[in-house]
Formats: sequence, structure tokens, C-alpha cells
Amino acid sequence: MKFPLKTLVLLTVATSVSVSAQTVPAPPLGDNSCASQWYWLFKERGATSIPNGVQPVVVSVKKYGVNHCLMGKIQVKDGKLVFPLYLEKEDGTSMEVLMNLTAAQMAKEPNLLTIHSGCSNRFLSADKEEIELFFYKSLNPKPTSFKRAPPVSDFQ
Repeated sequence: MKFPLKTLVLLTVATSVSVSAQTVPAPPLGDNSCASQWYWLFKERGATSIPNGVQPVVVSVKKYGVNHCLMGKIQVKDGKLVFPLYLEKEDGTSMEVLMNLTAAQMAKEPNLLTIHSGCSNRFLSADKEEIELFFYKSLNPKPTSFKRAPPVSDFQ
């Protein structure tokens, strides 16, 4: 007897995320997760500097090998993240995500909150969630390709 297989993916984001000062390395090239795709797009094209103020971001949340990218916003001042981070909901409202970084963690890694080429550092939360922010509006435009010459047959 065959049973129908139903898959339900449920993403819940806790309102409080405890983040360690540890960052993780770049994703491998073969990784097809949304975080990896955003990372390599920024690596390839680069980004302009992020202006001060509240900026829209793509928030990558990865846990147990499952990656979800959500829309959010965060304050930026002088090229650094200023928490809290807000995740946007479908109805247009936002949910605050608290990042509990201590002064000791900040002293240990002073560049932890610095934005590099449109991307934040990748944080490991106490819940083993990898969190990374991508400032998609700062992404450099896609380079234009060269105009191809017409075929010789057009001139015969």
C-alpha cells in the first residue's frame, strides 16, 4: 500500500537569537543554498558602500543544513551594523530579532559588525543558526556584455 508523501517546511525564527562572536568561512562553490548564491553574486560583482540609515537586507538563516532567505532591515552607521535586526512579514509588519552581543565579544573581534562588499560577517548563533545579511540594493550593476558582430552572410 502506498501512502502519499506530504512535506511541510516550517520556518520559525525566534524573537531572541544569541549570537557568538565566531564567524564562519565562505560557502563552497557547489553549495546551491540561497546564502551561497547571494554570497557568490556579491563576490563576483562587488558592491557600493552602504549609506547610513535603515537599509533593506536579505537575511540568510541556516540551521541543520536547511537555508532560508528572508527580507529584513537593519540600521547602518559608518559601515557597521547597528542592531536590532528586523525581519519583514508578509503583512508588511516587522519582527525584531535581538542579537545579544556582549562588550567582551566586541572587544575580541572589533570588526565583527563591519560590512564588507555589501555583506555582513556570518554569525553563529547559540542555537547553531548561521545568520548573514546581504545589502542587495548596494550590489554593483550586472556588467554589460560586448555587442556581437553580424554574420558575414549579412554583407554578401
